[in-house]
Amino acid sequence: MGYVFHFGMIGPYLKVLLSAGLFTLELGAICIIAATILGLIIGALHTARNATIRTVCRSYVETFRLTPFLVQMLWVYFGFPMVLGIMITPAIAGVVTLSLNGAAYASEIFRAGIQSVPRTQIFASLSLGMTIPQTMGRIVIPQGVRIVLPSYVNLIIEILKDTSMFSIIGVSEITGLTKLIVSETFRAFELYTFLAVFYLCFTLCLGRIGRLLETRVFHADKI
Repeated sequence: MGYVFHFGMIGPYLKVLLSAGLFTLELGAICIIAATILGLIIGALHTARNATIRTVCRSYVETFRLTPFLVQMLWVYFGFPMVLGIMITPAIAGVVTLSLNGAAYASEIFRAGIQSVPRTQIFASLSLGMTIPQTMGRIVIPQGVRIVLPSYVNLIIEILKDTSMFSIIGVSEITGLTKLIVSETFRAFELYTFLAVFYLCFTLCLGRIGRLLETRVFHADKI
């Protein structure tokens, strides 16, 4: 094999790659926060007694879960400007799509957590004069966290990894920048290895944090 490995060539590009990596993490954080908030709302509405509300929520979830994320992103980026007559940047298109996609999965995770709490506890809290937000915050969410935490951490990891798809529509996050540098240097092995290590480091950290939180929640329930 005549290939000569030269990982040192990454040095001159390290600063700009790390800057792009920080931008990637910022995009991922925005998507995670938006998906969590919207997922909580949809998950709660999905348990409503009103059949119409449940049907709308189910349609939303199935639409985003049963179609490829890449197709959704291309639809938002290229379709919205044509239909609505407004221009959106690639970064906004990526963030909006990934947030909506993540919310569909998050809503199912949170719905499972909500439904794991006995309805008698919910009815009891309402009969004592607590409002629905108070019931959710003091009764449902504290108990549901233990159920949803493992799946929620996995979802966070998936959202962070899916930010790499933004490069397809021209977002200059770390994957897009790496592809650009590869086209200039022809050092695909070294650069894509660096890219893989970047994602691996952060996903391993998130997984470790998730396990620590699971342990703390488990011990808290024991007390």
